[in-house]
Amino acid sequence: MTKRFYLLIICLIICYPTWSNASKDIDGARKFINEFILSEFRGVPSFRVDNALYSKERELYIKKKYIQNRHMVGEILLWDCDKLCVVDGFEIISIKIENSKAIVDVAFQEYACRESKDCYYSIPLIKTNKKNVEKYILEYKKGRWWIHDPPIPRISRKAMIDYNNDQIKDMSKWIYEKGVKKQKEYYQNIINTNDMLKGN
Repeated sequence: MTKRFYLLIICLIICYPTWSNASKDIDGARKFINEFILSEFRGVPSFRVDNALYSKERELYIKKKYIQNRHMVGEILLWDCDKLCVVDGFEIISIKIENSKAIVDVAFQEYACRESKDCYYSIPLIKTNKKNVEKYILEYKKGRWWIHDPPIPRISRKAMIDYNNDQIKDMSKWIYEKGVKKQKEYYQNIINTNDMLKGN
């Protein structure tokens, strides 16, 4: 997990967002929110880091979350730890412009969600199989759109399965010989989660 985390940090430093210039009208807002949701749907956690504005309450939460890494400037989410939902699809159903803000309603077809986060214990995704509408608040500032206090990520089943497969492959090399009980439970949970996501 640590290796993947630092690789992500390097990627964020190297990569510069290409979505920053967007028109203030409804078409610009639609393009921005579509790229935001599509990025996370595909399993890319870095979009929100460069494209989010946070309230004071959210900034305090992020500061506490990354208290051991004071160089963090945004919220990096890990698909195996943080609260999220796995979805089969999404649709932008409405966009309303109010001065320099846009209120966007997005419908998701949820497959499963994780309500808790803990990287050291076996906390599974819980199947939901329901349609859910989430509200996103965009703010136009400094000549571009930003997302204000973004909701939890919505990631596709394929992206989640691929992410889990990478972990399974890495852990399989040492887990049975060197792993402790909790690590083995965690490893088995990832396998069980992928079976569930594949519909087995």
